[in-house]
Order: sequence, then structure tokens, then C-alpha cells
Amino acid sequence: MKALLATTLFCAVINVYSQDKDAVLIENGVPYEKEKVSYFLDSLHNTNDYVLYFRNRTNWMATTHLYPAFILAKNQNNLSAYKCVLLSKPTMSFQCTKLDLPADSLYSIWRSYVDNNLFKIKTQKELPRNCSYSVSDLGTYEFILLTKQKMKVLEFDAPEYYLRHCQDIPERKNVVNCASAIARIMK
Repeated sequence: MKALLATTLFCAVINVYSQDKDAVLIENGVPYEKEKVSYFLDSLHNTNDYVLYFRNRTNWMATTHLYPAFILAKNQNNLSAYKCVLLSKPTMSFQCTKLDLPADSLYSIWRSYVDNNLFKIKTQKELPRNCSYSVSDLGTYEFILLTKQKMKVLEFDAPEYYLRHCQDIPERKNVVNCASAIARIMK
């Protein structure tokens, strides 16, 4: 009986460990508030362990242009991706479609977020300003990271430009790496 109990306990521990092999925690985040995200993101949040949102937002000539957003949802070892296009700016309504992408491609994007520490880094506003250059029309990378308990918004203005022209800040390189991983898959 003790051997059966010990074997059952051992299997339960192994099962929990295998489910959590990709588990990461959000640092520098805030408690999750569904009022701060769209209905679609909230519905994904309700059924997934992680929801990762990315878009390149650009402000040019007093108009805001939104590139399609990319969303990666992760529930245990299952990954799914979505592309969302803005339909109406005043109401901020989106049309989202599920993408049919290979599992290894989705996993490479997940690994890019983890390996580039997006769950840990601070947003641009929290980092020291280390550049005399300033641009305002080259776009902003926006990442929204959601877990069951926390959320985090990262915004970086023109990260490629600043990487070329200013002292290197590792966080900038990290967000460029993640955006590049998404762009490679979305071609």
C-alpha cells in the first residue's frame, strides 16, 4: 500500500513538473484587470494560462495607424495564434482570425518571449534615458502579457532606430528579437 501511495505521489509530482516546464511569472506587472483589455483578450485570458499580444503602432501625420495585432495563447502545452485587424477606431472593435501555423513555429515565438525576458523586463518609460536623439513617427512596439493573476504592458518607441543610434539597452534588443520572431513566422 505504501509503495502504491509513493508511486502515485511520484507520478503526480512528475506530471506537475512536466506541465510547468514552460511556466514563467510576470515581474514588474500589475494585478489582472479585465476592464483594461479588449473583450477578445479577456475571453482568451479566461481559457488560457498565458495570452501574449503584440502590435506595431505608428503615429504619423496626426493619424494613428494600427498594423495587425498578433496574439499567442498558451494553455499548458497547447499554443494557438490569432491575427486581429482594427475595424473601427472609435469603438476599438477588432476582427480576429485564428491562424493555422505549425506547432513548432508557435513554440519558437513562445520561446522568444521567454528567452528574451519579456516577462521580466521593464518598459521603456522605466529605463534610463541614454540618447540625445528623439523620434516620434517610427512606431511603437506594444506588448501585452497576461497570466491568470497578472498583466503587463511594454511599450518601446522605435526600438530599431534607437538600437542603431544610441547606447545599447538590452531591453530594446529583447523586444526587437521578439518582434522579429513574429515577423519571420508571419511572412
